[in-house]
Amino acid sequence: MLISSCASNSINTNSSYVEKKVKFNDENFWVFDNKTKSVIFVAEPRVKGIYKKTLTAVSIRNYDNTLSISSYEQALFEYFFTEKRYDCYIRKSNYINKSKSGMRGYQFFYTCP
Repeated sequence: MLISSCASNSINTNSSYVEKKVKFNDENFWVFDNKTKSVIFVAEPRVKGIYKKTLTAVSIRNYDNTLSISSYEQALFEYFFTEKRYDCYIRKSNYINKSKSGMRGYQFFYTCP
């Protein structure tokens, strides 16, 4: 069961997060993992986000250019696989429109038994 909401918009990718680039389905994602709090922020590269926002503005918001949450989830599971954390699962997710570092993506709360 996956619970999703847009409640929090204050993700801070500071030094307590481990940063790693992950590729899934020819898409690049940045993964910021805070292992002490069991929270991960998965984001698109900043340049791609700027391009998509420009495309949306030019089309007068008639074009939805956001990747589905499933793409971000799969990037997260790819990250878990590369880190050899096979038993982790998602407890909750939040869409983050713009983080403090200017990136957008999904924040995932996870548990690893």
